[in-house]
Amino acid sequence: MMDNSSSVLRLQLGFLVAMPFVWIGAVFIAALLFYEQTGGIALVRTLQSPISEMLWAFGALSAAFRYGRKDYLWKAWFLFACGPLLYLMYDLGPWLASMGLPRTAVEWGQGLIVVCGNGLQVVAIVMFSRAWKLAGLDVPLSSKTQIVIRLIMLVVAVAAAGPGVVLAGMAWFSGDASAVLGLSSSLGDMFSLALMAPLFMTAFSLRGGVMSWPWIFMTGSLLGWLVGDIALTWLPYMGADARDIEIVIALAQSYGSVMYFSAGYAQRLVAVAIQERTSLNTRGTTQMLLDESG
Repeated sequence: MMDNSSSVLRLQLGFLVAMPFVWIGAVFIAALLFYEQTGGIALVRTLQSPISEMLWAFGALSAAFRYGRKDYLWKAWFLFACGPLLYLMYDLGPWLASMGLPRTAVEWGQGLIVVCGNGLQVVAIVMFSRAWKLAGLDVPLSSKTQIVIRLIMLVVAVAAAGPGVVLAGMAWFSGDASAVLGLSSSLGDMFSLALMAPLFMTAFSLRGGVMSWPWIFMTGSLLGWLVGDIALTWLPYMGADARDIEIVIALAQSYGSVMYFSAGYAQRLVAVAIQERTSLNTRGTTQMLLDESG
């Protein structure tokens, strides 16, 4: 039974590995089909965004509800699910504007949603990054190596998202209220990317076991968001076509969101597997005691 359960778990994890790549493949094909149409790439981004966010929220909530409400991971995964749920509300902005609501009110509402969503994401990722310490895991890397990894990720995060923070901040201080969206998004990305190092070290500490998969997916997702930030920040200076940049950003966002789904659902699968094994061990011990007493 244990071997059968392990095989099923491996198949499920394999599906979670494949799903982000299947999804970005579908988004890429859609982008190619609409490439020559005016506003076609923007339409693809508009359509993929809520689907990706719903998957992200579903994965995070499926992980959260495998734990009790006082559990550390319940809090972390629940907060992590609140981000995409708020982003789904943000996606309603154009529809609300078309219904006659003042555009300024809609933009301020979207700004508040983005600020709250990004803030919750950063808090959740901070909690995930601390999980390995709370669990008492020893990272099989020297202190110097850990410091180097952290510094590298900090530099990469600043290089990828820092220019966006500066430009959006300058626009905001110049009186452009809508720039708060870009400022909040860039700050959230920069802090999240800087926290990739402890997530990676958690996955490295758990290497070789199924418990590492949620952290592997989490790290992989942040790599996707990193690519999106690099594309947004640096490709315009390299002379890339605006539509090509939009495609890269759409693919990065799709990959990052669905990889978050994989992380959440993998956490649920791991929690179920641990619970089942604990239950089997308990039943086996109980039966052994009954046999001895008989």
